[in-house]
Amino acid sequence: MRKKLIWLLPSFIMLMGIALLFYENYQEVTEPPKQNWSREIELASTSSTADPVVQKKESGMDISYLDENGVTKLFLDESFTIENEHTYEIPYDKWTQFYQDEENLIYSDYYGMYDGETGEKISDITRFFPLQKQIIYQEELEVMLLDPDTLEPTPLITLDEKETELSVVEDNGSIYILTYYNGGGNNQLTFYDITFDGAEELGTIEFTVRNSEVVEDINFSIQEDQYSLLLTTNQKQTMSGSPVNFYYFAQESMNENPELELLELYDPNSKGNLTDISDIEFSSADDQTHITFKALGSTETMYRNERQFNIYEAWISEDEASNVSRLSNTPDSSGHPYWIDSETILWFDLKGDANRMLLASSDEQIIKQSNQMTINYFLNTLGKTLGMLSYSFFTLLVGVIWFIWPMLFLAFIMFGPGNAIDHDKPWIFFSGAGIYLAAAFIFNDRVFTSTLMARAPDYLSFLASPFVFISIFALITYAIIALSAKKLDWSVSIRLSYFIGIHLLFITIFFGPYLL
Repeated sequence: MRKKLIWLLPSFIMLMGIALLFYENYQEVTEPPKQNWSREIELASTSSTADPVVQKKESGMDISYLDENGVTKLFLDESFTIENEHTYEIPYDKWTQFYQDEENLIYSDYYGMYDGETGEKISDITRFFPLQKQIIYQEELEVMLLDPDTLEPTPLITLDEKETELSVVEDNGSIYILTYYNGGGNNQLTFYDITFDGAEELGTIEFTVRNSEVVEDINFSIQEDQYSLLLTTNQKQTMSGSPVNFYYFAQESMNENPELELLELYDPNSKGNLTDISDIEFSSADDQTHITFKALGSTETMYRNERQFNIYEAWISEDEASNVSRLSNTPDSSGHPYWIDSETILWFDLKGDANRMLLASSDEQIIKQSNQMTINYFLNTLGKTLGMLSYSFFTLLVGVIWFIWPMLFLAFIMFGPGNAIDHDKPWIFFSGAGIYLAAAFIFNDRVFTSTLMARAPDYLSFLASPFVFISIFALITYAIIALSAKKLDWSVSIRLSYFIGIHLLFITIFFGPYLL
């Protein structure tokens, strides 16, 4: 048994190091997006990213979404557990959008709008905007409001130009339309309040952007006699050749042109800013603007890639963003956020033909439910752990400066004068081990780099930890040799090589994963 211990004990210690690494990675992979907020719960998988339709009930809610079979409705209880589901077959492609309530299903393709039950065309369309209880659509230059029960249209707006862009917002039961037209570099916006009786013009504003930038996206909200505007621009040419976006915010009284202020959104999980902001949802309350958006920010759910697209929220007041927080934290690109209610959000993790529809919440029951171990968490943790271990063996290359000196010493003893090595003199082992440890202490920064120490967990990266762990691993390795040496009858050169090799493997397993 003592002969086997010389291999069993190091294997056990290295397995313990791998287990600690797996546990550390599991904590990072499953880290909640923020305090008092749940991890993600998967509801479904679909190739579409169209906004779902949510219908609340006393005992739960129904969530309808597009997939390759048409419209699938999930029937959920109060804990968001799926009790049943039903599929409504309609034609589906990447242009398909839909409206659904308790009685009606209406969908659109690129050219027309159709009754979901009969398949009959209701109208030709240019744009389609499904809302909570109505549908707004555009046919040529006419913007119409459709009653889903009667299928009767109400004229709202006649656009002046075919190039006029249209944006629709539904906020706290109110519906607003923004028309946007760029004429000769001068951007003109007009706001409308929508009712079943028609459209009431609220005001028109104008603004310009720098010549080097073009308007890419406009988001707005309206509160009483004020509007809030978030403008995304794209710089036409950059020194790096990569696109650069800028974000401007303004909040003004209606009919007053905006004073656009550059807006920066900091990353709550790093020292930098969030970038590549898109999929913005806007709302206003109490002179503050609340935004939910997709952005590229810090995450520890992956190995080597320290940034990923996730869902964030922020409050904007007096042209500054505050209380920026993360609402999703997954290794896949997240997007298309949709608020179910004030404490629950839904989004898609984008994977092409198998986009995962996910949900997170501040509800305590959902937080408890999301803490369960899942196969996705296990596989993500395992993948990150194996990736880190595969790169950890670069430690053996970096650590060559440690073991080259005792190897030279051993070669000198073997080929030098005298026959000390033939008589297995103990001083050869202790001298070689001492030379190796001296090199490890002197050149410790070759392995224990500042990057490694910053990445490693606290129990490995405290003050003087390189010297502590070099010494501890040396004592453990020597104890294993002393425990088994008499039974093994190894020569002094083999014992020295074993000491150096096992010591380096300990360093490799415990510290190597954080080297790169």
